[in-house]
Amino acid sequence: VGSLLWLVGGLVLTLGVYGLLWVVPHRAELARVNHYYLFDQLIPHSLQAFLNNWRTALFGDHRGLIPYLFRHDPVQTFIVLLWILQRLSAAVKRPAERGDESPTRANADYLLLWLLVFGCLLCSIGYAPSRYYVLFLPAFAGLAGLTLSDVSIFKFESFHNRRLAAPAVGLFVYHAAQSLLHHLGVPGVLLPALIGGASLGAACFLLPWTKPTRILPEARWTSLSRSLPTVALLLWGSVNLYWTGDWLFHLSYRQRDADRWLAENLPANSVLIGAVTPGLSLDNRFVCVNVIDKLCNDRGPVEAFAPGPRYILILDDRWREVWWQRHYPALIASPRRIHAFRGLLRPYFVIGVYRVPEAAERAR
Repeated sequence: VGSLLWLVGGLVLTLGVYGLLWVVPHRAELARVNHYYLFDQLIPHSLQAFLNNWRTALFGDHRGLIPYLFRHDPVQTFIVLLWILQRLSAAVKRPAERGDESPTRANADYLLLWLLVFGCLLCSIGYAPSRYYVLFLPAFAGLAGLTLSDVSIFKFESFHNRRLAAPAVGLFVYHAAQSLLHHLGVPGVLLPALIGGASLGAACFLLPWTKPTRILPEARWTSLSRSLPTVALLLWGSVNLYWTGDWLFHLSYRQRDADRWLAENLPANSVLIGAVTPGLSLDNRFVCVNVIDKLCNDRGPVEAFAPGPRYILILDDRWREVWWQRHYPALIASPRRIHAFRGLLRPYFVIGVYRVPEAAERAR
């Protein structure tokens, strides 16, 4: 009891100091920033946006939680998916197993709940870049480890209801084929047909197997099961080496080169205005003004830094930023663009550099 009181007391003291010295003095600014991230960026503003977030998360290509996991961590994803299907199959067929209170089962259920909570969150919110997916990795690794510690889950006859596996297998086949087609440069127009074909093929294969069916003799399975963890770890290592090697052998320095171009071609006292400017000014003394609608510098950023040399840097071409088109259309007209950086941030992004005339007035 004494140790618990010291622990709770230290926690209360720390939170109290944090609240008094940081939260209270900055409560108005924190409330404004938190409102932006929560209501303007994360929460979808319509049912259509919510459904579109789930479509992207499940069937996306460049973005989305599930495609990212299938492409970058297919081995662990397959193992965890297998565990979830087996657990669901056993729960539906034999509800009595839900009473299993073993530590292993309790740990696995905790990790599963972890995945479900964060999975539903990341599939629902309007902004979920891949860096957020690290929330999944501890639970993924834990469930994969528990599965490999009891490889009986890999027995085909351990699944009591194959119908539950049909959609999951269809999803797995879809993402495997999508990754291949994407790598080969096949147009995305084929993907709807691929989805239907994969799901139908999975259903046709799995639906007839409605009862536990022994595929391998027990002696053969016992021999094979000893090598499964080693094979899984080797495959997992191979995938990680591939991604690491791909990164290593395709290193580029476009961001550094963009910084040097700016330093060599713009006046020394220039002001760079736009959300992408801090990421491009790596080694120069330019003033960078980050502009994000409803968050920062969204009220007259161009006029505020007059009359010095000013340059607007925005995502351009098909990704052109709507805020700049709405507030300063004349300043980002095509003839004013003096340079374009291509392949920065993402291979398909273009960043345009626009010179602001000395007597620029805000266009409405």
